[in-house]
Amino acid sequence: RSSVLIRDVWLHAVIAMAFLYRLACGLFACMLGFSMVSCSDAAGIIADAAAPRSSVAQGPASPISEMKSTVRTRPNIVFLVVESTDGRAWSRNYQDGAVDLPHIRSLQDKGVEFNSHYANAPVCCPSRATFWSGRHAHNIPHSQRNSNIFVSGAWNNYEGLPPNFTKRMDQILEQVGYNVKMSGKFDWTTGAHSENVHLNAWTMYARFPYNLSASPGGWTDETGCVDEGEIASGGSSGASGSVHKDDWDILQSTVSWIRQNASLDPRPFFVYQGMSIVHPPYRTNKYWYDRVDQSKIVVPEWTDLDQMHPCDFQSSMLKGCLPPESSAGEFYTVKHRLHIRTVYLAMVAEFDAMVGEYIKAGD
Repeated sequence: RSSVLIRDVWLHAVIAMAFLYRLACGLFACMLGFSMVSCSDAAGIIADAAAPRSSVAQGPASPISEMKSTVRTRPNIVFLVVESTDGRAWSRNYQDGAVDLPHIRSLQDKGVEFNSHYANAPVCCPSRATFWSGRHAHNIPHSQRNSNIFVSGAWNNYEGLPPNFTKRMDQILEQVGYNVKMSGKFDWTTGAHSENVHLNAWTMYARFPYNLSASPGGWTDETGCVDEGEIASGGSSGASGSVHKDDWDILQSTVSWIRQNASLDPRPFFVYQGMSIVHPPYRTNKYWYDRVDQSKIVVPEWTDLDQMHPCDFQSSMLKGCLPPESSAGEFYTVKHRLHIRTVYLAMVAEFDAMVGEYIKAGD
C-alpha cells in the first residue's frame, strides 16, 4: 500500500478544503493525529472498517475485529469543519498573504495538504452526508421525513442521512475502539434553510414575476445576503470578547475533554467540532479586522446584471443578493466589497486561532 510518512513525532495532519457553490457552504477539514503514521494507514481505519461484510466473509477475521486488536497503535484524530470558505483561502499566496495564518501554516509544513479535489455535493447537508458516510450523494437511500416516499439520494439541503444511519465515520471509529467526542454543528440529517430549499426543488426555474427596483430586489427565499459586515469593538487572540463566542465556548469544552482523556483513557480518540465561523452574516472584532492588510486584497468585480449568466442572476436574486435601487449604489462600490472581503479574511484568521488551541491541546 503506497503511503506518505508524516515526519513529525506527534503530529499527523491532513488539511482538506472544498470550495462549494459560491461560498454557500465551504468545508475545511483539519485532521490532527498525535503519533507517527502513514496517510494511507490513517485513511484505512475508516475504509477497511466500512468494507461490506460479504467482501470479507471468507477471511479469518473481519477488518473491525483486526483493528480492535491493534487500536492502541492508531493515531488520535481531530476533525474540524469550517463553513463558507473559499478553498483557496488556505493557500500561502491567497490575496498576496493579506492575513497571517500561523497555525494552519504549521499543519501544512508538518503534514499533507490536499488542494486539488471536489466536494461530493454543492450544498451543505448533502455534502456533510457524503463525507460522514463515505457515500456519493446519489447513493444515500432513505424515506423522506414528511411524505415517507423512498428516494435514492440526497439532492438538496432538505435531505441527508436517514436518522437511523449507523455507519457514519464517527460510528465506525467507535466500533473499532476509539474514544469519540462529537461537538458543534452536525447538519448531516437535514440542513438549515430547509423550507426554502424544499420549495426550490420544485420552483427553481418557475417564471415568477419580479421587480428588481422593489425591496429587497426581485423576490427572494432567503435573507441576509445584503450584508453590512459588522465590526464589533475589542476582541482578542482568543475567546475574550469574540463575536463568535459560541464556537469558542464549544472549543474550550472540547479541548478540555482532550486534555482529560489523553491522560486518563488509554484508547485513541476521535474529536470533531463543526464550526459556525466563517458562515455569514459577516462579523468580526476590530482586533481581527486590523490584522488584515487591505492593500493586498484584490477586490472582485461585480458583473452588471444584464451581463450575468441567467442562473447566476436568478441565484443572486433568490438569495437576496440584489438590493433595491434605493440602496444599490453603496452595495456595489469597491469600498463596500473591500470591507466585506476584509471581514471575511478576519474571520478566517480567527478560525486559525481556534486551530491553534487544538494544536496546543496535543503538545
